[in-house]
Formats: sequence, C-alpha cells, structure tokens
Amino acid sequence: MKQLKLILFLSFLSTTIFAQQNNTISVVYLHDGSMIKGQVVQDHVLDVVKVKIIDDTELTIPLKTVKSIVKIKENVKLLKNGKYVQTQGPYKHISLGTLTAWEDDEKEFIVWGASLFQFATGYQFNQFASFGGGIGMDVYDKEYFPVYADFRGYILDSKVSPYYALQVGYGISTDIFNTYSDNISHRGGAMFHPTIGLRFASFRQIKLVAEAGYKFQYDRRTDDRNNTVDKIIYKRLALKIGLLF
Repeated sequence: MKQLKLILFLSFLSTTIFAQQNNTISVVYLHDGSMIKGQVVQDHVLDVVKVKIIDDTELTIPLKTVKSIVKIKENVKLLKNGKYVQTQGPYKHISLGTLTAWEDDEKEFIVWGASLFQFATGYQFNQFASFGGGIGMDVYDKEYFPVYADFRGYILDSKVSPYYALQVGYGISTDIFNTYSDNISHRGGAMFHPTIGLRFASFRQIKLVAEAGYKFQYDRRTDDRNNTVDKIIYKRLALKIGLLF
C-alpha cells in the first residue's frame, strides 16, 4: 500500500513538473540586440546555451553572446523590442491614487480624498476581456472598504496600450467597526467606477499602469438627533498609478 502511494505521488510530481515546464518558455537576449524565444533545454554546458524553438529545431548559442535569459509564460506576446504582455491567464492589479472634486457649495477650492489601495485579482480570457474581484480602501468625508467585481480589457497588444476597466460593487462604511455612537452613522452603499488607462509593456511580468476615471460612492447617513436619513453620493475624479502582474 505504501509503495502504491509512493508511485502515485511520484507520478503526480512528475506530471506537475512536466506541466510546469511546458507552460513556461524562455527568451534569450543576445548582446547584439536580437532575441530567441523557446525552451532552454541545456545551458552553461561547454560555454553554450541550447534553445529548442517552436518547430523543435535546437539552436546552439555561444554563452559569451548571451546577455540574459528570462523565463516567461507561454500565454504572452513577445514584442519586437523584447518586452512582452500577457494575452491570457491569471492577473493581479494593485493601485493607489487621489479622489478629487470641486466643493458643491464653494467652487473656488478642491476637495481632496484618497484611494489608499485597490487590489483586484482574476482571469484574463483574451486581450479584450478579463474578469475578477477586488477590495480596497477609499477616503472621502468618511472611510469605506469597497468590495467589487472587476472588468477590464486592452485595446492593443503593443508597447503602450490603452485599456478600459469597470469596477462595480459595494462600499462598506467603517462605522461598522465603531464601538461608540456619535448619533450620526453611515451605512455605505453601491459603488460604480469606470476607468480608462495605459499599460506599459516590460521585460518582466510586472507592468506599470496609469489610469483616470470617475468614482461614484453611494451612502445612507442617519442622524439620530433629529431622526433624519440622508442619501449621499460622492462623485470623485480618480487618478491612480499601479502595477499589473
């Protein structure tokens, strides 16, 4: 019985290693500015690097001509300058920025807020469609924890690509954590945030992104002193920078 378990474990381990090897490829960058994409089957042997390219042709390259070797996933597009972008697979996105607006009553100054962090993770189905979920923390007159569905897509698979994103969810007021009452409480409410941005390709999995959008945060404020309930809508211009990986 133990031998059977050992065989099954080794079979699973070898299958996992084989799958991992087949799910990754490498880019060999040469000193002359050129690059070769394929599976590095042998390197640092007799001062050569061997690369198996798409048609199973094996190239032997002198090690002294190699600048670097970078492992990447197969579901990426390699650009002419050696940088690459993902075309399919899991993604993670983290960003921070400001939330600003003109004061409703006084048009002479700006109200400042902050998107302290936004973190989303999901799956990219193709260049134009990704779907996931995320959490964050926003500061207006009150602090909220938005929990949302994340939709995004990329217009181009180039060095710099415009993209669109949409977050739809619910902003949870931090009043739920208060152990005291000041007679005014915020319940939180729906959150809606359309965005456009730019994604910058790189030589690594992490990509820099910059985005601008408009954020709507609904809230329900209760004042127990005069028994009134107000519906509030925060409307803010959101400017953010972040990382996509």
